[in-house]
Amino acid sequence: MIEKLDDDFILAELGITPVWLQKNAIEKNEKAFLLLKLNFLKAKIIIFAEYNEDNAQEKKLFRNIAEYLNSLIDDAGKCESFSLEQIKNFIQQETPQYIFSFGGRFELGEMANVGSHNSAISLNDMIKDGETKKIFWHDVRSFLMQIKENN
Repeated sequence: MIEKLDDDFILAELGITPVWLQKNAIEKNEKAFLLLKLNFLKAKIIIFAEYNEDNAQEKKLFRNIAEYLNSLIDDAGKCESFSLEQIKNFIQQETPQYIFSFGGRFELGEMANVGSHNSAISLNDMIKDGETKKIFWHDVRSFLMQIKENN
């Protein structure tokens, strides 16, 4: 009796995968982040968010947020793109007093005397659903109020 083999099994054994499966298997190993460094009330602040490099809307939204935050202070910061490792190194070199990230929690290692604040709202969330922008701006406002209270 001859057993019928599944085509996927045969292709996998031969090391051959269809073109459409190869495209799905390709993943980026390194996440991309946008970072903004500010000085607000004499406090060093680093703000960063994960973004998809292929999505121009996310980058534009972050730049718009950065432009607004820069309008609140005298010393304007500059938006830059980094990997997570580069952000960790940057934070160790700069020793900020406050860190604000959006899109979830990120493991940045041990940092003494650093106030961190995380917003669960990501850039992509804000693009998909405008209502989440209200939550995000509430998070930003409470973060800035925390800085005002401490300085």
